[in-house]
Amino acid sequence: MPLYTTLIFLSLAFLCSLTLFFRNNVSRYLKLFPFFLLFAVVVESVSEYLVAHRHYNTALLSPATTLYICFYLYTLYQIIHNRRVKKILIWVIIVYPIICAVNILFIQKPPQFHNLTYSLGGFLIVIASIYYFLELFQAEYTVNLLREPAFWICTGLLLFFTYSFYLYGFSGLRANRKFFKYLYVLYDVSDIFLYSLFSIAFLCTIRISKSSS
Repeated sequence: MPLYTTLIFLSLAFLCSLTLFFRNNVSRYLKLFPFFLLFAVVVESVSEYLVAHRHYNTALLSPATTLYICFYLYTLYQIIHNRRVKKILIWVIIVYPIICAVNILFIQKPPQFHNLTYSLGGFLIVIASIYYFLELFQAEYTVNLLREPAFWICTGLLLFFTYSFYLYGFSGLRANRKFFKYLYVLYDVSDIFLYSLFSIAFLCTIRISKSSS
């Protein structure tokens, strides 16, 4: 799969997120998504430029993906209602980047990617996403899932990081290169799926009024 394919879907998600600025009563975490996605577009564009010119991109991606995961954890913090879980997530958001910094600076230095701490972050997001769904299905009130941005966002995060946890958790093993090549193609597909669900999340609450004749 061409490198720029996921960038196209990321850019589309960013454009869809801009619609949030023109709507009232939008949750705080949704208002932050346009800035986050713009940052991601810049990072991924520079990353692909480096790869195209045969330079290592891990010095950029390792700290950037740490920020990605912190943002997703903050998003889950905003979505989840249980106070104890929210307090745990706050501590995770504080401690996780410190662990990543130690790993990136002293253990998995560039040009290595910090797959150990990235997998850890993915695992934390998966756990928090699962808790969101448990909280959602135990809610005493009815939720229209098709028009619930948090549902689409958490679905994307759960599926994407479940797969990426498996991929990067075992990427250090010296297995068949062709096997891992196919796994990374599937990673790109899951990336596209994630940004597509983000786009749905940004647009699902838009109501189109029907004009009466």
